[in-house]
Formats: sequence, structure tokens, C-alpha cells
Amino acid sequence: DGGLGDDNISGGLGDDTVDGGAGNDSVAGDAGNDSMSGGDGSDTLSGGDGNDAANGGDGTDSIDGGLGDDNISGGLGDDTVDGGAGNDSVAGDAGNDSISGGDGSDSVNGGDGSDSIDSGSGSDTVDGGGGGTDLMAPEATVDLTPDSPGVSATLTATASASDADGGTVTLTYVWTLNGVIVKTTAGTSALSDELDLTSLDTQVQAGDEVAVAVTPNDGVLDGETKFDSVIIIEG
Repeated sequence: DGGLGDDNISGGLGDDTVDGGAGNDSVAGDAGNDSMSGGDGSDTLSGGDGNDAANGGDGTDSIDGGLGDDNISGGLGDDTVDGGAGNDSVAGDAGNDSISGGDGSDSVNGGDGSDSIDSGSGSDTVDGGGGGTDLMAPEATVDLTPDSPGVSATLTATASASDADGGTVTLTYVWTLNGVIVKTTAGTSALSDELDLTSLDTQVQAGDEVAVAVTPNDGVLDGETKFDSVIIIEG
């Protein structure tokens, strides 16, 4: 128990029970299946490895579940909550919260207040909760073809876009060659974008990697960026 004051607590190995108490605390569960409570104050909680339970308590808290299947509650206040990897249960509770489910198949509930919710990757269940106007981040997918292009191919990124709020979604496509940006198409409603490899300043060779990143935006929120890539072959 951290008690009064601004504490820095690390659970270390094992299954720990940690209460930050009053004050603006930093609590890390580290390895193991930990139970963490921020208590009063504006706290930072990090679950680390394991299947953790985290409650921010009162105050404006920042919570990251980390790895594992976590159960996270923001508590009172305007909290920032990220489920991290794993199949998490995430609740913003009271306040105007910013919530991300992260990777995995998550259950997300905004709770009271006007919340901003990004369900993240996976097959998620989302409930905006009561009170206020909740904003749901848009979602996108992308598929890059052909799968095995030659050095003079034209690549096509085919995307999909949706927004639970019913907003108009635009997409930003960012193309890279071996990690270096070679083309950006920003803020378009088009569900496809092309890259002609022969138009690049850099000579494309067999073994090079071409990737595309697609980020959706509904005019208020960016959704999670999705990626696809291919390896160039001879021909």
C-alpha cells in the first residue's frame, strides 16, 4: 500500500496486490497476474505481463494493461485506458475517457461521460455506456496485391472503411519501400490506391519489401492504422 504521497511502485515477479493509495502514483505490475489500484490522485498504472486487474480509482489516470487478458476499470475522472495485447475487459467508468481495446478480442464499455473509444484489432464488443455523447473511432482494413509482384508491377491497396458513429471516413495511404516513404495519399474517400514501381526514383530490386499503411479518420478521430506488405520477386 503506497499510502499518502506520490509513489513509484513495482510489483516485480509473482502475483502481486498493489494499492497506490492517495497521491499521484506510478504503479507497474511487471510479471505475474497482478491486482492494482491507483487510489486517489492522477495515477499511471502498467500491467506488464500476465492477466491483470487494474482500477484507476479517483483522479485522471493513465492505464495500460500490457500483455495478457486484463480486467481494467478507469474509475472516476477523465482517464486514458489501453487494454494492450490480449482479450481484455475494459471499462472507462465515470468521466470523459479515452479508451483503446488494443490487440485481441476485447469487451469495451465507456461507462458514464462522453468517451472516445477505439476498439483496436480483433473481434471486439463495444458499449458506449450511459451519459454524454460517445465518439467511436473509425475502422479500416487493407489488402495489398499482387502477392508476388515483379520489379515493374503496379501494386494496388484495396481498403474498407466503417464508422460506428455513421460519420464520413477518409483514408490516408502511406507507401514505403524498405521502410522509406515513397508515396502518401492523404484524406481520400477512395477505397483503393496504387503504386507504380516504375515511377519511383529508387530502382526496385528483387527481395525489396513494399508496404502500405492505411489510417482512417472520421473528421474527429483517427482509427487504428492497418498494414500489409509484399516482397518483390524477379520479373
